[in-house]
Amino acid sequence: MQFGIHKLRGLIKQVLLLSILSIIACRTEVPNPPSESELVTAVMARQAGKADSLLTAGASPQSQDEEGTPVLILAVNRGLDDVVKKLVTAGADVNARRAAYFKSTALMEVGVRNNPELAGWLLDQGADLHARDTLGDTALNWAAFYGHEDLVALYLDRGADLLVAGRQGSAIDIALHRGHEGLIQLLIRRGAGKAISPEAKAFIRDVEKGDLDGVATALEKGISPDQTDEIGSPALVLAAGAGQEDVVRYLLRKGADKEAMNRVGETALARAARFGHESVVNRLLSVGVDPELAGEQFGITPLIAAAQTGQTVIIRELIASHVNPDRPEHINGYTPLMLATAGGYADAVRALLAEGASPYVKSYEGAGLYDMLRYSNNAEIGAIIQEALLEND
Repeated sequence: MQFGIHKLRGLIKQVLLLSILSIIACRTEVPNPPSESELVTAVMARQAGKADSLLTAGASPQSQDEEGTPVLILAVNRGLDDVVKKLVTAGADVNARRAAYFKSTALMEVGVRNNPELAGWLLDQGADLHARDTLGDTALNWAAFYGHEDLVALYLDRGADLLVAGRQGSAIDIALHRGHEGLIQLLIRRGAGKAISPEAKAFIRDVEKGDLDGVATALEKGISPDQTDEIGSPALVLAAGAGQEDVVRYLLRKGADKEAMNRVGETALARAARFGHESVVNRLLSVGVDPELAGEQFGITPLIAAAQTGQTVIIRELIASHVNPDRPEHINGYTPLMLATAGGYADAVRALLAEGASPYVKSYEGAGLYDMLRYSNNAEIGAIIQEALLEND
């Protein structure tokens, strides 16, 4: 009997010991690290504190969203600089690329937000300044696309190649067909183009300022009415882009080539259309300038230029001149309607549709109108497109 009691006590001790060990094991068990989706969700919601806590708890700095976008790039686009730095410090690949969207890197996408401080930090961590996206563009070209002069200057200071050209051309080409005049001058100062004589420089300044007396004097002294600036833009194209109608009229009278183009293939008519100079557009149309003329490489017609900047009145005038409303540019195959949609120009979209532009055309990569709408996220344009599609059914 006593032996049985001792045996029972022993069993009870064993059970208690096992229970204690089990409790200790539960207390010391390492919890599972946060999932990728938790970190991505926090970054997308701009919850910097939560993202920091998740990383501290072991969330992977290499996390991606469902489309294969690294969380590092998402943090860059959300303006979460501290999270970006913690991700890289925790081991995120500073040169990781999107699975889609041109396979861009974080350094390229800094160009969307214009953040020179963060760009410099990423470069210090080993970001590749010379990496190219699927269009062949570098971080410099991205910064040029958005017209960010400080960022362009930083990249040039850090050794970016001014001459690297992708499908959209080099940085100076991109600045030209995006209409970033200040950036164009910066790039010229940093070595883009070729030197011209002091007399030619003075003439070009007078052309752009609209100093008719100065222009006339220069021509009397032998400057050609087709004189170009450092990057090959003819005087007539520059005058048209600056809205200097009197200079345009005078240069035409002095024999300037009315269909001369700048280095990205824009005529004076395209340049005037881009910047909304209606009187210059009308003047050039009145002297018989071809309203569809454009350089072969980029295909920037006057209608393309007008659509890119939402010049509704000029869009109507050009279509009244019997241009093809669906003729695409040659970089991505975007039509005027697609470009106006991406730019968020509701009146221009409405005008193009009213004048017969097709809502069904696709780009070279298969993008349609709704894909372009993602760039502007304009609800009014979405409703306009939906109405047009319903009417065409």
